[in-house]
Amino acid sequence: MHKRISTVKHSSQYIPQRVLPIQGLYAAALQHHSAGQLFEAERCYRKILSMVPDHADSLHLLGVIGHQSGHNQAAEAMIRKAIGLNGKSPDYHCNLGCVLQALGKQNEAVTSCRIALALDPSHSKAHNNLGNALLALGRTEEAISHYAQVLLLCPKDADAQNNMGNALKDAGKPQEAIGCYEKAIAFNGKHYQACFNLGCIFQELGELGRAMTLYRQALSIQPNYAAAHNNLGNVLQALEKPDEAISCYQRAISIQPDYAEAYNNLGNVLRKQEKLEAALACYIKAVRLKPDYLDAAIQCSDTLREVGRLHEAVQLFEQVVNVVPNNAEVHRNFGDALRQLGNLALAAEHCRKAIALMPTDADAHVNLGNALYDAGKVGDAISCYERAIALRPEHVISKMNLAIAQLKSGDLLSGWKNYEWRWNQKLAKGQKRELVQKLWQGEPIRGQRILLYGEQGLGDCIQFLRYVPMVHTAGGKIVLEVPCRLKRLVAQLPGIEESVAFGDSLPSLDWQCPLVSLPLAFATDLNSIPAAAPYLSVPSDACEKAQSYPWPSEGLRVGLAWAGNPKSQNDRFRSMPFACFHTLFSIQGLNFFSLQLGEAQTQLVQSSAPVTDLAPLTADMADTAAFIANLDLVITVDTSIAHLAGSLAKPVWILLASNADWRWMVEREDSPWYPTARLFRQSELGEWKSVIDRIASSLISLPLVSSSRGL
Repeated sequence: MHKRISTVKHSSQYIPQRVLPIQGLYAAALQHHSAGQLFEAERCYRKILSMVPDHADSLHLLGVIGHQSGHNQAAEAMIRKAIGLNGKSPDYHCNLGCVLQALGKQNEAVTSCRIALALDPSHSKAHNNLGNALLALGRTEEAISHYAQVLLLCPKDADAQNNMGNALKDAGKPQEAIGCYEKAIAFNGKHYQACFNLGCIFQELGELGRAMTLYRQALSIQPNYAAAHNNLGNVLQALEKPDEAISCYQRAISIQPDYAEAYNNLGNVLRKQEKLEAALACYIKAVRLKPDYLDAAIQCSDTLREVGRLHEAVQLFEQVVNVVPNNAEVHRNFGDALRQLGNLALAAEHCRKAIALMPTDADAHVNLGNALYDAGKVGDAISCYERAIALRPEHVISKMNLAIAQLKSGDLLSGWKNYEWRWNQKLAKGQKRELVQKLWQGEPIRGQRILLYGEQGLGDCIQFLRYVPMVHTAGGKIVLEVPCRLKRLVAQLPGIEESVAFGDSLPSLDWQCPLVSLPLAFATDLNSIPAAAPYLSVPSDACEKAQSYPWPSEGLRVGLAWAGNPKSQNDRFRSMPFACFHTLFSIQGLNFFSLQLGEAQTQLVQSSAPVTDLAPLTADMADTAAFIANLDLVITVDTSIAHLAGSLAKPVWILLASNADWRWMVEREDSPWYPTARLFRQSELGEWKSVIDRIASSLISLPLVSSSRGL
């Protein structure tokens, strides 16, 4: 939008004979003003006013200079004083309208411009400024009529063509707006605002190449046009040129340091590059500059969650929800942040508010389902996921979460089928092998070679290795690909022709199938889970190494593990501090051994607990399996150690969060996957004390000697 300032070119005011010399001074002031020499012009106007304090033209033009230099409150006072001396000048009222608009006083601006037009109906600048004020008030059709008056009076007025284009764009007439912008550029090839506005329309229409050309054209005319740099960055980001986009946003910010939108856009491209801390800094800056900037606040809170700063994310949402209490997206994301902190009741409340505000938002139904799932209300969660799928049939997250809930509820056949949607998740793209061989779904193999591969964590691989002999029985020659830490352990599985680690070269193949897809291929339901154990055996060299360890001759040998992979989505709840075990160490007749690996092992190292650390003697899962074979009992949270102990048919007590993984199902104290497993569940999310107390009571009731290394 282009505002129009009226400049008085000669004095129409009576000047007393005694001060006739000010005419030359006033002429000099006008010359400086027209040349853009505002400081010199202001000095002349003020000198005139020192001689003639009621010189209205000088007061008026001092107000114009105030507006041009951004001092609009002072400008308003000056021009109103001039109007008090000479209320018949249309220029005064026109320019007051311009100042009032800059101050956000749109209705007063309309009044001033109408007064100017009452004094001079053909005052083109007053028509233009009145159009601007009306457009700002959303009175688009009225604005268009006044721009049309300008163009009748001045058909080649580039500014009016540009402003008419803005009004037509707001009126939903993009093609007509394009014509106006093109005329503005034709009449004035240096009209960078028209170039910019035309670029905006082409960007909205998806014509990114034309938009980019126009933004660059605007910048060639006005290199310090921050909005053009920002919008050019948006186009470059859409064209998947992130580094160039970043440069544009940084340039926009260097020109306009308070440009909240540019900070937000820079954060978005950095977030896509997974530079989360840098993105977070941009979002925080955007929100500080513009506290009611909803998109930046949502992006900021989401990124805070991604980097694990959940409490800060919740605090930010608490601020945002006060600013926009009826925004469905805010309640939806607030609910999910609360869920991740374990505040499930309040999480569900905010998700329900989101649904009430926007019933067709599939994501809100998913988030409510997640809160209910974590609260143990699996049936209700399934209903939420099904509703989300009804709203968006191809919604990947809904399909995946439905699959997990179905598996947890025991509806395995439906769950396996829906679980195949995992390949459509963004995070799964790097896990799926790009193989030309057809996915095996249970067809006759007749001696053909098939690749079975693990695509998820160690625990998932171990759980589904039970299917490998079944594939061999079905006629397959098996090439098994697993993480390096499992390679030695799986080498003795029946029917394996070759075992390889991730990254090793593969032989020629006829079929392929991920391990986690084998239950679907075999149509596994609760009654047909291949639960016979042990189905893994310990390599002889690992056995000899473990048996040579100086084990205590008396008391039960108990293995401990308290933490899983910290990158796992639910790890904050499934893992626990090592200190939670301390009440067990006073029980007589027990010898404790740590099976813990990874970062959490340092908790033991820093402790004085009577627990022997086996980690320094463990090179891979074969070594861990050999140590487990020499224990009487394993006590562990839900991690790969639980699966390994179960696969070896070792008694294993598994400590489960109340929102435990699907494979442990609902409320059961046993597992259909591992006959030797016993499950100890939380009654409240995050509360481990009662679980440890039940473990302690169960330990006390055990016989204190076991010569068979099993209970």
